[in-house]
This record gives sequence, structure tokens and C-alpha cells, in this order.
Amino acid sequence: MRRNKYWTWKKKYESNCKTCNKNFKHAKYNAIYCSVNCAAKYSYKKRKKQIIISKCKQCNNEFNHIKSNAQFCSNKCYAKFNYNKENKTLMQKKENWKYKAFNYDDKQFNDINYMLIELEEELSMKQKYIVFNLVKNLYNERVKNEKGNNSISGI
Repeated sequence: MRRNKYWTWKKKYESNCKTCNKNFKHAKYNAIYCSVNCAAKYSYKKRKKQIIISKCKQCNNEFNHIKSNAQFCSNKCYAKFNYNKENKTLMQKKENWKYKAFNYDDKQFNDINYMLIELEEELSMKQKYIVFNLVKNLYNERVKNEKGNNSISGI
């Protein structure tokens, strides 16, 4: 059979569309879809990924995602989780890692730590409040002596 623009096909086959289940007549024996639109819809449905519901590791809220390895509902939760994780590892490495920020060598660090432990027992205050009050008192003393002489005698 040869096709030309004047010749029409005789529709002798009948089948149901795979997408819309509509009954349609066609000339080809292997036609599956009633139109080009139905064929496109069917192929899109096959390619479309399923939506997965998971719980966020940080805030425990449920969220929808397509990727199978998503663990956090947002970038904000991801950043908070990593920050908390880093702090926990620092705390496990050294109990008093906060005072290492002053760049003390090990001997100075141990001396200061020993003094803070003694003061903590005597004053029944936490170490961070002892350090805070010390810095606050030195600052207030400096503000009092600001008559042209900015030096602090206690240091």
C-alpha cells in the first residue's frame, strides 16, 4: 500500500487507549494510544519519580522529597545539624576546649584550668561566670581610669 495525500486509511482495528482507556479505531494493528497527547502523557507518567515522605534528622518534621537519600527538610536544618555535630566532637576531645581559643600552650592551659577548678569549688560558681566576672571587673576598672591613662594596673 502506498500513501499519498489523496488516499485515506481504512480503520479496521479497534482497541483501548493505554492512557485514557477510551475505545478507538485505527489502521495499524499495533496502535496503543488514541492520540499523540496520550502517548506523551503515558511516557511522562513512567518517567516521573515517586514522592517519598521522610523525617528530618534535626527537627523531626515530616517532609516530601524525590531523592532517596534526603535526610533534612531544609538547608537550615542541615547547617544546624552539622554545627551541633562539630561541637559535640570538640567537647568529647577536650573537656575545656573553650579556653584553648586564647592560644595558651599546654602548661599555661593546665595552670589556668587548675586555678579555675579551685575557684569554682571556693566560690561555688561555674567557670564561665568566673571568667566573665573577671573580664567585667577589669573592663569597669579601665572605664573608671579613663582620664587620659588607659592602662590597667591589674594586668
